Amino acid sequence: MKFEVGLCLRSVDLTPFEVVNVARRAEEIGFQSLWMTEEMSRASPPLLALAASATSRIKVGTAILNIFARTPMNTAMTSATLQEISGNRFLLGLGVGGPDITRKGHGVDFSNPTSKMEEYVEIVRKFLTGERVVFHGRFYNVDNVRLWLKTAFHTQIYLGSLNPKMLTLAGKIADGIILNMFDPAAASYVDKFVEEGLKKSSDPAKSFTKYSFVLTAASRSSDSVAAMKKAAGFYMSSPPYRKLLIQAGHGAAVQTFLKTMETHGRDKAAQTIEEGLLEKVGLFCDEDLNMQLNRFTRAGIEPLIYPQPRPGKEKEDIDSILTAFAKYLP
Repeated sequence: MKFEVGLCLRSVDLTPFEVVNVARRAEEIGFQSLWMTEEMSRASPPLLALAASATSRIKVGTAILNIFARTPMNTAMTSATLQEISGNRFLLGLGVGGPDITRKGHGVDFSNPTSKMEEYVEIVRKFLTGERVVFHGRFYNVDNVRLWLKTAFHTQIYLGSLNPKMLTLAGKIADGIILNMFDPAAASYVDKFVEEGLKKSSDPAKSFTKYSFVLTAASRSSDSVAAMKKAAGFYMSSPPYRKLLIQAGHGAAVQTFLKTMETHGRDKAAQTIEEGLLEKVGLFCDEDLNMQLNRFTRAGIEPLIYPQPRPGKEKEDIDSILTAFAKYLP
């Protein structure tokens, strides 16, 4: 069986020129899209520019750009540039990031993230028309400014969404969502809030894509499983991810994790995560991927394969993961 699948790389794992090589191979194998995280490592737009210039078909996307780190005008300029470089293959993934990084790293107030996102998306879209923008909102103001674009750029926008308010907003204003640490058992929970948003949309019948990062290990080896657990623990330390897992029926695992984290820290807590939970939110590439991928596609999710390589073996594991998917892609 063939699957529509994207690939998401962590910007910390590969050098810029290694990203180019992976992008070329991902396109050859048949991945539909290539996304880059940003985290606290390399900036994703330059990496995507390199990837886009080295390919001709695969879509390229940000996963995600933190709206607190850039003004709407800056994001619109970045989007227009990446559309030019890619030949209109660019997808804009936006999110609000974590409160700690936003406050401690960017030094920005994290309050009212959903309301700020709604204004932000509206302004970005207005700028990309190439027309003058006048916007006076609660959080952002643009006073009769336009970008010096020679053409308008229609750019699909996807919101990193986990909580009800952002899921509903995505349905209302975006072209789709990007989930993470997602068990398809929580699909009805996600769909409920997306549908509420779609009812409020100016185009309720619009095409709406549900992506999800899917943690992926090259194998079931003990060190690969350990890398998966560490990644899962990173996300489980954040309340929105825990809530989504609880909705999927993993409340007991969440409580065990929290109790251990309170007394022994996150790394020790990550060791309490059982492989059964990893199987619900992730993939192991040394096993048949048909059933693993089917869990997501049956829930209406387009998986974004999210490699979690072993430390020091990033190139090796990502290459192995790409090889494993070759026979499952169109």
